Amino acid sequence: LCDWKTLVNWQFERAAQAPDRLKYMMQKLIMSMDGFRPWFLKDPRMCLTLPAWLNLLEAPVAVIVYRNPHEIALSLGNRDGLSSQYAMALWEYYAVGMLNNTRHMPRIFVSHEDMLSA
Repeated sequence: LCDWKTLVNWQFERAAQAPDRLKYMMQKLIMSMDGFRPWFLKDPRMCLTLPAWLNLLEAPVAVIVYRNPHEIALSLGNRDGLSSQYAMALWEYYAVGMLNNTRHMPRIFVSHEDMLSA
């Protein structure tokens, strides 16, 4: 088992192999949003789970919001009590997953700072 901050058992190559029940629920969610195109999902875990979603999406585009990793580590330390070293390692794991899982699709990169100031 794993969760968003304990990924020792996470295997990227198995991410696309979601159980049928979960795929059904994912498809229902997508169908419920299709009448409101364009729509988006904002969830940092998509960096890890995107392979499970890709076969269900018609024309996905990744909007990648990037932020200074030290700010993220500080935020995770304050919110979740993670050490700065662990938080940085977690950021790296998610960042590498995001870059690898979106490499074959259109991507838009947006600064977190710019997004907040808009």
